[in-house]
Amino acid sequence: MQLDHLAITILREVATDPGLSVDGLCQRIGLPQRNFYYRWGKINDWLSQQDFSPLTRLPDSGLRFGVGESGSILKKIAQLGGPGYKLRADERRDHILFFLVCSHAPQFTQSVSLLNNVSRNTTLHDLQLLKESLQCEHGLTLSVSRKKGYQITGNALQINLCVMQTLQHMLKYADGQAEKRITSILLSQLQALGVSSGQVQQATDKAIAVAGEYLWRDFTDKDKRLMHHMVLFCLLQTQQGKLIIFSPAQVSWLRRRPECEAAALLNARLTETLGCKPHSCNTLFFCLLLSTSKSLNSQPGNGEEDRRLIACIHRLIDDFQSLSGVYFVDISRLVTRLFAHLGPALQRCLFHIHSENVLRQEVIQRYPLIFRLCRQAVAGLEQAYQVVFSDDELSYIAISFVAWLDKRRETREQSLLLVTEGGLSSTALLENQLRNLTIVPLAIEHCSVSQLEQQGVPDGTRLVVSTVALPQGKYPGATVIRVQHMLDAREKLQLRLLLEGGDDVAYPADKPVHKKTLAEYLQGRVSYCGRHPRWRAAVQLAARPLLEQGVIGPEYVAQIVATIEREGLNRYLSARVLLLHAEPPKQSGTGALSLLKLKHPLQFDDVPVSINPLMIVVLVPSCNLSHIGLLEALNEVVSDESRLERLLKASSCDGVLAAIC
Repeated sequence: MQLDHLAITILREVATDPGLSVDGLCQRIGLPQRNFYYRWGKINDWLSQQDFSPLTRLPDSGLRFGVGESGSILKKIAQLGGPGYKLRADERRDHILFFLVCSHAPQFTQSVSLLNNVSRNTTLHDLQLLKESLQCEHGLTLSVSRKKGYQITGNALQINLCVMQTLQHMLKYADGQAEKRITSILLSQLQALGVSSGQVQQATDKAIAVAGEYLWRDFTDKDKRLMHHMVLFCLLQTQQGKLIIFSPAQVSWLRRRPECEAAALLNARLTETLGCKPHSCNTLFFCLLLSTSKSLNSQPGNGEEDRRLIACIHRLIDDFQSLSGVYFVDISRLVTRLFAHLGPALQRCLFHIHSENVLRQEVIQRYPLIFRLCRQAVAGLEQAYQVVFSDDELSYIAISFVAWLDKRRETREQSLLLVTEGGLSSTALLENQLRNLTIVPLAIEHCSVSQLEQQGVPDGTRLVVSTVALPQGKYPGATVIRVQHMLDAREKLQLRLLLEGGDDVAYPADKPVHKKTLAEYLQGRVSYCGRHPRWRAAVQLAARPLLEQGVIGPEYVAQIVATIEREGLNRYLSARVLLLHAEPPKQSGTGALSLLKLKHPLQFDDVPVSINPLMIVVLVPSCNLSHIGLLEALNEVVSDESRLERLLKASSCDGVLAAIC
């Protein structure tokens, strides 16, 4: 008897993870339980035919095969796939995709139905789903003509990338029969063009081996199989006259890759062995193909491209720190982690290769503020490489920053208990407001008042936020604050102080909260200069009040000057307002600001700077997050055009203070 794909999936899951419950198995593979029970008898019939014990379900040990039989069952499953095997829907669509892209001429519905051994209606449904997928994910068109039939049209590079991504998914998740079907299509089409199947396969494997030796790289078995099929597909495409056209930016990128020479060698060996006409577009695509096999844990080297990317990553981290007001520890390891992701990510963005991040939605929902700051911080990297990061790619960067925030006590994830009696929508709205309040990652648990009374506050919870009245003092170790479903300004400020105050800070829920103004933060730290100072002297003047009060030492100013000399100025509030800072001094408590108003625009004569500011603000961040209030107060003034204009026209210290009050 033949098993369908769902029965085979059940066998594979139980064999690889014995002990699953029926409910757990069905949730994992997205299968209604009635479908499992419908196939249970058929599965046991098949197992009996193959001389295996039946699939059993025990209350205390879950679903299991006979002792020691799981490995043999997996081997037997791998051998399935004869003529009577029923392809599942996604297998049929992949089969159709390869059939159409490899065929020199369009194909009609009848030939497609024969290909998958299904009815005409099933084929039409599969073609419609394939059409939607190609358009949405790859920008390709599945066109149909009553006289000519079906064919896939679009950019040749996108067709190749679509085939490559389908193969990657197939090699990762499908069984060996899927690969055999693809190989059969490729070889039959090459044979129709007069290319010997045995010769082309042997020549391809040898050429890939030569490329690996040239690169001093050991390809994994999966990489070898992917490259084998893609080389065959490229040869088929060029023999059919379908040549890839790369953009100038793509050509420039590929020509600079270390794999380019190996790709040229691979292409030359193939064309020489097979007697085919060489095409430069194949060399470029082989370069792209070889570069996808690089390990994601690769370390930066001394090459020009690696140094360029490392410099951009440092700027990305600096920009995120400036925007968030948070400084990371162990920057070198963060740079290495981002390098491992961003090298392949930039290539995917440049060539429009979609990479789905299954955690994307969770990252956006759990860390909305971090995600937004990443979107702002990555702008410089996008401009440098002329790419745009998708939300999927950006989520990986956000995850890295979240991991590094967790390394510091002040910014690690905090547990918060949300007690509500409202509906799901109002609770979700309140949770979203809380997550958007702070850069600190939050682990938020929900419960009702009755659940709280029964279970109490979970261990490690510092803050309980409730929309209903709770008794004070009943939950030691946790601060209880009552809020509305729509937080007002006072509640937002109070919650931020509680969340960003650190483990050793506790605020009574009824404590009045005062939000300081910029003038209060700047008391005794405002200065005015009517001369034309050089920029280094201006930085010293701006920082002098902080130096005199012992908030910073000379080394802090030296760090700022050295950064400008090394990198220029790429971060400022506006063309007229310059914000300068370095890493937090170890003795820094709550953070501080000083402000220098200049009568004449500041000139930078020996560094690459494109602005001429009239005001310099020196920020001293704190080791915790208490300095963020300073930045908010500063932003309120700078974002108010009328107040900013008065401030920039001020001609004395008193005039500056009058403008910001």
